Amino acid sequence: MGVILPFSINRNPENQRMNLLDGKIVVYLQSMRKEMGKWLMDIAKYITTAVLLTSLFSEMSSQITYNIIGVSIALLTLICGLILIKEKKEE
Repeated sequence: MGVILPFSINRNPENQRMNLLDGKIVVYLQSMRKEMGKWLMDIAKYITTAVLLTSLFSEMSSQITYNIIGVSIALLTLICGLILIKEKKEE
């Protein structure tokens, strides 16, 4: 049984084509990752806005609970978005 490596050792044109395809897929996934991070940060902003507007214009009996839950969800989505946007350092 052979070892499966993420790159091609032999110079077969088909293997070189697969390596090019793998590179394009990696670049595509990195751009998708950044876009997903931006999207999650936007969701965090929308949740924060909704919590603030709701607390200003409504008289709920358990308003503190809703605010805590809303801020927690906004922080969670913000942190996930920042993690996804963060670029990995090349060493």
